[in-house]
Amino acid sequence: MAMDSFTPKARALVIVTALLLALPTLLIPWVDDAERARWEKRDLAEFPDAKRLIDGDYFGEIEGFLDDHLYGAFELNKLYRRIQLQIFGDSPLPNVAIGDDGFVFLTSHDAEHPKLAVRRLCLPQREQIERLHRGLEDLAGRLRSDNIRLIVTVMPSKMALYPDKLPDQIGGKFLNLCRETAIQNDWAPAQLAELADGYEVFYPLSQLGALRDTPHFYPPANFHANSRANHEFAKEYFRAVGIAETVGDVKVRISTINADLKMLGITRKTEVWQYEYVQGIRRFRRVPAWVRESYPSVRGFSRFETSQPLREGRALILSNSFGAYLAPHLAPGYRELAQTDFKNLFGDQRDVFLQRAIKEARPDDLLLVVHDAGLLNAPLARFLGFQH
Repeated sequence: MAMDSFTPKARALVIVTALLLALPTLLIPWVDDAERARWEKRDLAEFPDAKRLIDGDYFGEIEGFLDDHLYGAFELNKLYRRIQLQIFGDSPLPNVAIGDDGFVFLTSHDAEHPKLAVRRLCLPQREQIERLHRGLEDLAGRLRSDNIRLIVTVMPSKMALYPDKLPDQIGGKFLNLCRETAIQNDWAPAQLAELADGYEVFYPLSQLGALRDTPHFYPPANFHANSRANHEFAKEYFRAVGIAETVGDVKVRISTINADLKMLGITRKTEVWQYEYVQGIRRFRRVPAWVRESYPSVRGFSRFETSQPLREGRALILSNSFGAYLAPHLAPGYRELAQTDFKNLFGDQRDVFLQRAIKEARPDDLLLVVHDAGLLNAPLARFLGFQH
């Protein structure tokens, strides 16, 4: 049918319809690709090279690019994933597993390799553990001349504490591996502790495992430990490293907070134990000048001063994201404690930062704080000067 056979009104309607259909494509330059990549923990598809017309699936890659970059697709994607979780109880992302009794497990930091954390936790490679040991030995040797004790401080993860809650989504092979590793207590931190020489490994799996069924102990909807598990972890740490046999009096209350799923754009509430220690702790979040100068890409910094510490001394925590949750519970053990993330701390910048930290923070103890599923991850390997 020729266009001139349409009435003016029909022509206008066709043009408006075409524009509306084309609008999501026309608005691609205004899409926040970085936010979607962060939310989905993956790299978005790039526009294919024209050469792919000859030697590849050019039009398939065009379709993938449009799926990732069309205006409005991200919001629709988030809505779809919320419906999956909140209505059907299904996993909202490939690297998030929904287990029994509402337990949520982060099975990888990389959605394109959704079981990476499970593999590293439940099937640790001896070669990786030995490489980690050599890196820690080297760091401990550097610190020894300044009389600084190196303590690898490992928080048991939900996968280690609650392997019986892991869902079938993990896959039969990994389910069996995780449960077998739990029976044998053959997790990577336990293997590392056997090799430790010149540094200490603290991994209170059995102690925390005995308390795992306490209400709100490790919130099922959280990826991070952020409740009584942290308090009990600190108590066991103080005993293990000779700081104190008890924390003393604490004020405890149950609070409702946003669960870690908030990071994925999904709101779910969870109840946690919150502790107020009587030692008199002040927290400062301002990044000192020496940290900004020696670690320009720092992602967060906290410093704690304790008026009545369990023991005189100072500590520096370098950690993955678990360290920010554990630091307030470890603070009562030291007169001063500082904590920051080591994700971007490697190479020459690491050496410069450590030199400044030894001078400015004057730590007696350097704590490398990770969770067990993060012990063999790339950030710690980079910090220690090698790659897995």
